[in-house]
Amino acid sequence: MIGNYAETGASINFEMGAQIYAGAISTAPAVSPLEASAMVQTASTNVVRAIELASASTTALDCTTLSISPLGMSSPVNQTGITTGAFGVNVPSYTPTPDPQLFCGLATINGDGTVLLSSYVAPSPNVRMTCTPKQIFYVKTGYMADGEVVSYDTSNAATCDFTTGYTRVTVTYNADGTFSTQGGS
Repeated sequence: MIGNYAETGASINFEMGAQIYAGAISTAPAVSPLEASAMVQTASTNVVRAIELASASTTALDCTTLSISPLGMSSPVNQTGITTGAFGVNVPSYTPTPDPQLFCGLATINGDGTVLLSSYVAPSPNVRMTCTPKQIFYVKTGYMADGEVVSYDTSNAATCDFTTGYTRVTVTYNADGTFSTQGGS
């Protein structure tokens, strides 16, 4: 929680690392090999892989292959046909369920090592999906429970645009309820 700058002098600094990650999360129930007929837990399983974005001037390691069982991603390789600024994930054949249990997309790693997907889809089987990260984030007031999906709403929000080359943006919440931002290094 942060107060407005006029009352508290507080601001929030956001930093963006340069590394891009492909990731996948499966919410399918985990099954113990010794007790294959009983479901033991329903936690999610995740995988993350550092990856490069496709570039017209270099041979980027811009595509990984997803495996379903066990959940994993191969070391990235260069794949032709991926749009500049994007990365690819080759999705294998699998049988999707009515309630999506597999999600794939742009990932980040929390300080405690957990994987979060910042933008994702339930991928179709036998496709190469592509992700084009746009490292622009929005800050606004309100409360969201941990793990709750945040709706995309930029009204009355601060824009943290890391596509301009900044790695840090300072956001200040003003007394009048607006935000101001300042790019850093």
